[in-house]
Amino acid sequence: MLSRYSSIISLLISLLLMCIGNGLLNTVFALRASIEEYPTWFIGLMTSGYYLGFAIGTILAIKMIAEIGNIRCFAIFASVASAVTLGLVLFVNPFNWLIARIIYGMCLAGLYVVIESWLNSFAKNDERGRIFGSYMVITYLGLASGQALIAFSTPDKFILFAIASILLSVCLVPLTASKSQSPESINPVKLNLKELYRTSPLSTFGSFAIGIIMGSYWGLMPIFLTEAGFGANQIATFIAFLLIGGLTLQMPIGYLSDKFDRRIIISFTTIISVVSCLLLLAKLLTEPDHMDLTLLTIAFLIGGSHYTLYSLFVSLLNDFLEQDEILSATSGMLRVNAYGSIIGPMLTSLSMFIFGYKGFIGFTILIMTSIFIFSIVKTVYGRSIPSETSEDFVVMPTSMTGALSLDPRIEEE
Repeated sequence: MLSRYSSIISLLISLLLMCIGNGLLNTVFALRASIEEYPTWFIGLMTSGYYLGFAIGTILAIKMIAEIGNIRCFAIFASVASAVTLGLVLFVNPFNWLIARIIYGMCLAGLYVVIESWLNSFAKNDERGRIFGSYMVITYLGLASGQALIAFSTPDKFILFAIASILLSVCLVPLTASKSQSPESINPVKLNLKELYRTSPLSTFGSFAIGIIMGSYWGLMPIFLTEAGFGANQIATFIAFLLIGGLTLQMPIGYLSDKFDRRIIISFTTIISVVSCLLLLAKLLTEPDHMDLTLLTIAFLIGGSHYTLYSLFVSLLNDFLEQDEILSATSGMLRVNAYGSIIGPMLTSLSMFIFGYKGFIGFTILIMTSIFIFSIVKTVYGRSIPSETSEDFVVMPTSMTGALSLDPRIEEE
């Protein structure tokens, strides 16, 4: 038994190292782009490029795994991601950075697909829930931990990019040394998006809308905080609290959604988001440049509400589905969320261009308000949730492509 789980530990260590490096680089990338005085709209374009690359990389990785296997695929993606990271500081110009961001997104998608599919092949039916939970905790902790590394240097220097590159290279070691058997190739799941919307309009709209918001956060949150007057270490701390909130509040809110109508809980969660964003805006206008416990608490609540909503939308959709439809529907929700993530940074950067840094929060409030209104309408006029297909809440990451069937709601033969 110990030998069996030692192999999965190595995979999770690779995941942790990868997420630490990725969390560090995403923040440093945006801060350095601001230092280079790239316009906000172009930083939004580069962020959209990352998600476009991520969508392409998911498809590419599935094909590559079938051709050359998981280990070679992982080695290629990790090596290219590491090289691209160093290339950012060797060739500092807008065009190179845009292309690099697309390539980096492709590589990260490939790394996620390999690790997720490997975990899925390892897990037995009675283990999927525990492995799924471990995956989520390590992902959030890794991304949050990456923010702490910003204290080692400043974004205008080479060191932080080098640390991120090292982490992306070193994440190769545990996985390639794993004794776990390489999984079979992945068969992508297809779903008609019209059927998805017909099944649950709120889930489909909400997944797209939250993709718009969360797609903007990695690329433009550091820019928003920079223009609000905060330094690199303060920005890293704020983003870390966003992620900690996302990790901490998922299960309490999810528990409530199992006890009450999920549409009511979605409305409640969007209210938390809107109020928190208004408090953040008021705090920045009255006490600029002041990072204190109140501001970090606001960050915690924003992260907790935003990162939880996607899981709520997936759970609501699954309440209307039979067991054999869940995998296909979850795959469709990922695609809808990805579409939102691609266009979100461009729309948010446009709002910031017109209204200044306050446009970042203003646009978030607008999108969250639209989700709130839609959820209220569907709570009042939507069809009732069938008790025979209702399932418990499960935390869902937006990166999970290769291991969708790790979702413990899915029954496998």
